[in-house]
Amino acid sequence: MDILLCTSKEGRIEKRRNKILNKIKEDNNGTEKKLSEIKNNFEENDKENEDNQYSLVNNFEYTNNEHTENYANIKNDIISRLSEKKNDYLHELSNKRNNEEKHFLQNIKKYSTDTLTKNNALNFDQYIDYKNDFPEHTYVSSFQYNMMDVTNLALKEKETYKKKVDKYFSLLKYKDEQIKKVCEINSKNVTTFISFVRNQMEGYKIYLEDEEEKIRKILNYIGVHTKEDLELLTELFYIDADEENYLINKFNKNEDENNIPYNSEYTLDIILKYYQEKEKENTCRISKDKQKYKNRLNISLKIILDRKKQEKEYWYNLSNLTPDHMITLWKTFSIYVEKYYHILKERASIIQNIFDEEKLMKQNINKINRMKKELS
Repeated sequence: MDILLCTSKEGRIEKRRNKILNKIKEDNNGTEKKLSEIKNNFEENDKENEDNQYSLVNNFEYTNNEHTENYANIKNDIISRLSEKKNDYLHELSNKRNNEEKHFLQNIKKYSTDTLTKNNALNFDQYIDYKNDFPEHTYVSSFQYNMMDVTNLALKEKETYKKKVDKYFSLLKYKDEQIKKVCEINSKNVTTFISFVRNQMEGYKIYLEDEEEKIRKILNYIGVHTKEDLELLTELFYIDADEENYLINKFNKNEDENNIPYNSEYTLDIILKYYQEKEKENTCRISKDKQKYKNRLNISLKIILDRKKQEKEYWYNLSNLTPDHMITLWKTFSIYVEKYYHILKERASIIQNIFDEEKLMKQNINKINRMKKELS
């Protein structure tokens, strides 16, 4: 709206200025035509006089040199007087036009400056009441009335703009101070939450280290000292689980393959099998059937490697588990963060609109100032 008003002001001022310049040109052209007609009349009179002189010379043999000299002097005097009168007339015309134009520009300047200020600006109702109360000696054109109408419209737009800004700020639930307080509280909550998570992770690490030490002591007590011994023992646990729960795993295929059904009653039997396997291994080393035992070991090693992969996935999944109360806490935190983000986004858009409108207002004021400079 402000841009359209400014363009209409500039267009009207340019039209008015062009009209004044065209009038001045027309008046100058009229004066030049009159002067040209006067010159042509004098030239025609001179030609007629010259023709008459030539006729006199032809008709009469007597010539009067004094008469010709006087005529040339009179002619030169008349031409000099005409040029002086022409210059004086043009000077008077230019002074009149300049005075009229200055008076008109001063009136425009006066009304434009009065309407732009808040104290001297007329409201729409005052303009209707005092429209016909201007002094008689001042020239008030339709352009000046249009300027006053435009300024009143601009003031109304400013009032509506202020109301809109108040509405936008009332939409925001929090003020700047409250937003700062909320940010500080959120930062404190986040830091406490992070410290709580770190403490939990450290406690879980300590718990795992204690459990590892317990397992190491148990394995050393059983006789598991190397990786191969440990792989053999785990293989025996897997084999026992497969033999006992073959039917369950057959019908329940949806269960995870990494989940091992544990039964504490058969642990001693598995440990006995482990000792038997170790004795067999020792005997095979001594006996001649060492090569067969190696082949059997290779097969068992393949099984053990497959089981290793499964164990890695199993322990990885266990390490990445998160408790339910932590999940709910993160979800609530994400909801509140999203709400706060949307509030900040709306606030940023409102502030950006305000800055854009202020830029437009500044541009319009600069254009008006340029117009004033050009007119002055």
